[in-house]
Amino acid sequence: MSQHTTAIMNPNITPVYAGLDIAKASLQLHLQSKSYDLPNAPAGHVQLIKRLAAIPGLHVICEATGGYERASVAALHAVALPVSVLNPARVRQFARASGELAKTDPIDAAVLTAFGQAFAPEPTPPRTATELKLAALVTRRVQTARTAGRRGPARRHLCRSGFAQTLHPLAGPDGKTNHQS
Repeated sequence: MSQHTTAIMNPNITPVYAGLDIAKASLQLHLQSKSYDLPNAPAGHVQLIKRLAAIPGLHVICEATGGYERASVAALHAVALPVSVLNPARVRQFARASGELAKTDPIDAAVLTAFGQAFAPEPTPPRTATELKLAALVTRRVQTARTAGRRGPARRHLCRSGFAQTLHPLAGPDGKTNHQS
């Protein structure tokens, strides 16, 4: 176990929660009542880890953001920093219940910190090699389905315009082949 995981499990060390709001291009960190704006890029991940690594009992709280969180979470897992990836709807409900209606990145990061303090969520385990491979296959399948879906209307247009008949002399006006003897 890492020092951070051991520190969280040790009842003598109070966990320190850090809220991390993740966007496509930026990371907003709320740590010990201070906000930090970092780029959501490898250089920003290095800065994030440097800022967090020295704090015993640290636990990062972030939301699932449609994939933007993956690189940051992987970087945190790589250095054995505990991180919880939460359902955004649950965090939003917590914010509303807390009376926080404004929505900016610094406020969202502070709400994530407060959520961690209130609920002490379990760390999200790193994804296994099998999970990563399956996710890549699903992504590829979705891309293939989208590409095939875009080609469908073009085919129907070609069939209606009669172009399909020039490609296949037995094709009828609907583009289907008529096999009559």
